[in-house]
Amino acid sequence: MNIQNLCVVLSLSLAAAACGGNSPSSATPTDSAQHAVTASVQLTLDADGQNVSFPTQNGALVPIASKDLIGKSVFWVTTPGGEPVSNAEPIDSMISKIGPDLTTSITTPAHYGNGPFEAACVIAVTGAVPPAIPAPGDLAAFDNSTPPAGDPPPTGVSVRFHVTDSDAKLVLTNSSFIRFGK
Repeated sequence: MNIQNLCVVLSLSLAAAACGGNSPSSATPTDSAQHAVTASVQLTLDADGQNVSFPTQNGALVPIASKDLIGKSVFWVTTPGGEPVSNAEPIDSMISKIGPDLTTSITTPAHYGNGPFEAACVIAVTGAVPPAIPAPGDLAAFDNSTPPAGDPPPTGVSVRFHVTDSDAKLVLTNSSFIRFGK
């Protein structure tokens, strides 16, 4: 998927999710035991103690001043595994803020059965809000790694996580994000 399509998919999905709240989706895999998901962003300062570096579309690293990240909104959307955020009803949609320690987290209600799920996450560095995100300069998390056998293919616009018999944790770091064209 090219970067323009990724931007369109995330914009539409996060716009829809911003209006959607935290209701469980009928597409959510069911299991007799239901679990919560705690997702977090944990950014690390560069050696200079002032900046946080992120990859760009061409693979280069670009520093962003930590003061420009603190207090920024973080938009989160979860969907069933293999479902791009543009094609599925969100399971959860939440907003958090980057704290002074360059971290933030959300915890969902316990309505996830066992299985793979997707998390879309955008740090709105520019201050943009859905549907105008990610805007040039914003940070979006995704992972196109080969999934485990039996999992659906990657969506190209989210990060895969699994729920297996207990509450799940997803930790996104500097390398989980890409900075969009600026």
